[in-house]
Amino acid sequence: MRVKDAITQFFTVWSMASTSTGLFHGLTTEMNSTELHKVRISFEIRNNSGAAKVQGAVRYKSPTATSWDSATAFGPSATTSEGWSFGTSFADLTTGHGTRKLLGQLGVVVVNDSGTDVEVARVRIQHDHED
Repeated sequence: MRVKDAITQFFTVWSMASTSTGLFHGLTTEMNSTELHKVRISFEIRNNSGAAKVQGAVRYKSPTATSWDSATAFGPSATTSEGWSFGTSFADLTTGHGTRKLLGQLGVVVVNDSGTDVEVARVRIQHDHED
C-alpha cells in the first residue's frame, strides 16, 4: 500500500442555524474524480463555539455543470469534540458515495448540534490517497 498526497489545511467553517441542515465547506480545490479512488480523511476541530458538529465529506459535479451535487459524508463519525478525528480506512469514493462525476471536492459538512444559533469552528483536514 502506498499513500500519496497527504495535505493539511485550516479553515473557519460554520453551520446553518437549523439542526437539521448540514452545510458543506469545500477544503480542497476541485480535482479529477479519478484521484478519489481510495481516500482516507481525518480532521481536526479547534475553537468550536460549542455545537458545530463536523464530518468529512465529498461532493461532485460535471465540468459543464454550474452547481455541485449534494455532499456525501464519509470518514470518522461526526463530532463536536475538539482535537483530531482520524480516519481508519480508505473509502472508494467512486462507488456508494454519490453519483460519480468528472470533478470532485473534499471538505466537511457542518451541522448545528443543538439550539438555533449559527455555530463556528476552525477545521483542518488531512486526506490521504492510496494507489
